[in-house]
Amino acid sequence: MRITGVDVHHFPLTRKDREWRTSSYGANQVDAFAIELHTDEGITGVGGTSIMRIAGETAVGFVSLFNNLLAPALIGKDPFDIEAIMAEVGRVCREPLRAHVGIDLALHDLMGKALNVPVYRLLGGAFRKEVPIIRMVGIKEPAAQARNAADLVDEGYRYLKLKIGLDPEKDVQRVAAVRKAVGDDVVLTIDANGAYQPFEAIWVLRRLQPYGVAVAEEPTAAWDLDGQARVRGASEIPIMADQSANTAADAIEVIKRQSADVLAVKVCKTGGILATRKFLAVAEAANIPCHIGSTATTRLLEAGSIHVAVTMKEIPHGCELGEFEGLEGDAAEGLSVKDGRLSVPEAPGLGVTFLRERVAVR
Repeated sequence: MRITGVDVHHFPLTRKDREWRTSSYGANQVDAFAIELHTDEGITGVGGTSIMRIAGETAVGFVSLFNNLLAPALIGKDPFDIEAIMAEVGRVCREPLRAHVGIDLALHDLMGKALNVPVYRLLGGAFRKEVPIIRMVGIKEPAAQARNAADLVDEGYRYLKLKIGLDPEKDVQRVAAVRKAVGDDVVLTIDANGAYQPFEAIWVLRRLQPYGVAVAEEPTAAWDLDGQARVRGASEIPIMADQSANTAADAIEVIKRQSADVLAVKVCKTGGILATRKFLAVAEAANIPCHIGSTATTRLLEAGSIHVAVTMKEIPHGCELGEFEGLEGDAAEGLSVKDGRLSVPEAPGLGVTFLRERVAVR
């Protein structure tokens, strides 16, 4: 089997909550992409990815990157040579890793379809067939954020991640209001997106102790591992590294600096399933747990994430793989959260359907 063609499709997704935001950005639109890899055997693999406008990425630039650099590197390749292909992708275009993601997922989709098995079987099989989903709650005034959280609990979610980081005192009020609204049985985590100085993070986390926060994600700047290590030493709430641990190499540095109790691993940021499994291997060797997260994106990407999630031995604090439920305009179907849980597709490949008629080839 050989790759004979590459198509790139752009489709914008819109947040249902037009006022959704974090401490570092607010965006009502997500630029998502489908990457199609065609083969000489008539099998097409499809992978999904999205870009980060806050990182300066644009849809026009992303499509140009694929057409001019990445597509030529894929033509003629055997999709089962995924290690060699992804090494070549990294050679011709080191960044952004989100470009690598769509290729990696399309390759896994191709292999699964060729062998007539779901992707998780290519990864060693499953520990489970469904996972609990954690939903993000964007920053708002305390009462409004509490209402949003209560609405999600009414929909069946039992794991929530509260975005904070704009104002230390009000952030304590936000978490207190949410805890009161959802009760004690809902697992709450928080995410400051690196907004705090270390002394602010310590102040906030000490005051959040009574509210049963399970984990605090990226309380300080991603580059300040020493500062985050100080926060970790002063906090009874476990600290999770996200933006400070994008790759397996980053994970090694976080582990060496003892700056986190948990690592957030995301298919969307590591560069795909192959790179994510290497990240997980590093964490396992260091005996540090991983939370599988994501961002607001297409089901084409989250399909890859759920196939990874079911192969993980432990799933702490739920899986952050259901944000597509808060978006409109997806060009894929086949994933939906039911009663706060997401099941892995059993169809060959990633197991989702790309709705090509909703987008135009670029």
